[in-house]
This record gives sequence, C-alpha cells and structure tokens, in this order.
Amino acid sequence: MTGDGEPTRASEALLFSLLDGVKSDARIWSTSPGRGQLAAAAAAMAPERKVTCTFLDLFMAEAARDAAVARDGTVPANLVIDCAADLPSGPFDVAMIPLRAGADSELAWELLQHAYVQLADGGRLYASVDEPRDHWVAGRMEALFGARFSRHTADDAIAYSGIKRTPLKKVKEFGCEFAFRDRDRLIPVVSRPGVFSHRRLDLGARALIESLEETGENGLVRDFVDSGGRVIDYGCGAGAVGLAAAFRAHNVVVHAVDSMPRAADCARRGAEKNGLTTFTTQACADGEVEGAGTFDLFLGNPPYYSHHKISELFVRAAVRTLKQAGRAQFVTKQPEWFMERMPKHFHRVVTRELRTYAVVVGVKR
Repeated sequence: MTGDGEPTRASEALLFSLLDGVKSDARIWSTSPGRGQLAAAAAAMAPERKVTCTFLDLFMAEAARDAAVARDGTVPANLVIDCAADLPSGPFDVAMIPLRAGADSELAWELLQHAYVQLADGGRLYASVDEPRDHWVAGRMEALFGARFSRHTADDAIAYSGIKRTPLKKVKEFGCEFAFRDRDRLIPVVSRPGVFSHRRLDLGARALIESLEETGENGLVRDFVDSGGRVIDYGCGAGAVGLAAAFRAHNVVVHAVDSMPRAADCARRGAEKNGLTTFTTQACADGEVEGAGTFDLFLGNPPYYSHHKISELFVRAAVRTLKQAGRAQFVTKQPEWFMERMPKHFHRVVTRELRTYAVVVGVKR
C-alpha cells in the first residue's frame, strides 16, 4: 500500500493487517510515521467509522491530506487529519500507534500513554514498531497493561495490542522547563516532546545565539540585534534562539515560526514566562510568514535530513521575509551547500566557525 508515492512503513503496514479485527463503527485515533495510510485505509474500509489521524508537523499533515484525496478529489468524510499542539481528546474505541525504531522515545511514550488514557473502557490499543527484536515498546505496553497484551509479528515489524480495563493510576507529565544562560541572563524555556531541543539547549542553537556577536578588526564586539529591530526565528523549536535575541537590545520585535504548532506554542509560553511583550509566534509550513519583507534579521537552524530540501525552504523563507539589506544567519555542519546556494539572493556571504558548527551569514540583495 502506498500514499503520495511513499511506501507504507513496516510498522504501519502491520497494523493495516489487523484492521479486520476492528469494528466497523469504531471511533479510531491513529498516528503515522508516514503519510497516514493506515488511517485512510481504516476510513475507506467502513464509512461508519470515525477516524482521526494526528500529526505534530504541518508538512506531514498536509502530505497526508494530499495522499488521502480520492479520485473524485475529496477526502473521505469520516477521516480527520489534524495537526495541533495538543493531542486529541477521546473517548476512542481503538487507538493505533505505529512507531519508528530509534525515534524520540519520550514522544513515543507520550503517544502511548495518551492513547491509553483517551480509550473508552474496553477500548483496544494497538502499538507497533519497525524493529522485530523490539523490547522498548513491549516494556511500555507492560507498564500500561501488565502481562495482558498480545503480540503480532511480521518479518520487519512487531505489533502489540491490549484492552483497557482500568484507569491509569499515574499519568506522567512530559512537558518541562529548562533554562540557559546568555551573557548575564538566565533565560527559562518551555518545552514538550517532539519539539526540537526538548529539555536542553541544542549546541547548534547555542552557536547561532553566539553568532549574534562578532569581533571586528579592532577587537570590539558588535551585536547584530539592534534596538527596535525585527528578528525572525525560523524553525524556532522551543524558541530559545528568539528568546535570546529578544533580550539583546531594547524593544526588539521577535517573530518565532515553526512547522509544529506545539513548537510555536512552547515559544509563546516561553515568551510569556520571560515577560516579553514584543514576541509573536506562528505555525507555518509554506513559508508564508506574517510580516514578510519587514524583518532585519533572519535566524535559521535547518535540520540536516531531506537532502537539503528543508534548507532550501529556509533560504527561500529568508529571501521572502527579510527587507532589503536584511541579514540572514544559518547554523549548519554543511556550509558548502549554503555558500553555493546563497549568493543568488545574498551578497557578502561568509562563514564563521562556532562550537564545531558553521554559521553562514549573508546580506539580502
């Protein structure tokens, strides 16, 4: 089974093989490490089902919606593909959680616990992982169900299922706060599983913060954030870089943007905790940023996967959002791509080494 040209991951395909055991009128909640093929199949098999598929990233949610479009150009009426900061409330009769081996374990545990809590009494949780030698997911299922859960095996995945018989005695809270020091200020950050740089300041983010200062030929340190300047923290994660920028000068305006609504919400809450009133946030996956063309400084820490497709999106976003002569700063371990790509839209492109990272800087033409 495929969706949007992408093969179904083994963990999701194994759960698809178990759908025959799900009632035709079940209320189903699912997640997906791919394009939501499992949820689309569950909805298509029985129009009386109500199926919700949750993503935390807008890119993935949009790709799943595109993949679910039928030949008549519509998405099945009984299928909801959502993307929000918080996971949906039940009750659900069935929860189906396919996981990727090696993925964020804290997020996976949050998903499994949430599924159990939101199940109706007698509801069934299915969880799978594309690692047939798995022990970790089995351990989480044991924590939820004791010894009363079943195994379903395949050559390239394993699935587990259990029936909810009692409420969970203790519900773990996965959100957290941490703090980092910038100059002489300790800055608190709000974070949740799935958000980039959860529970700690990423070293790349630290390098990007430190890149706000530069030592000139005369040995004086200059800060790139000016009083009243407009800064965009693109791909903000928990918002640490934007928070640091907001404190670098008087009355700095920061707009923090991320494709994860959860990340944007964490950045908003972090700004509130720090008493910042000129700090705004936006969940955005298409680069259509509020206030485009008005920013003085673009700060980006693009992820390394996707063969620079996401880096390309970041560069395009910088071009759209910056005013003329605005400055873009990207932190990366692969500066060669940026040095080759940026001169089309930026001049005075240079690289600065910081903390084993490279910060590539350019001024918009």
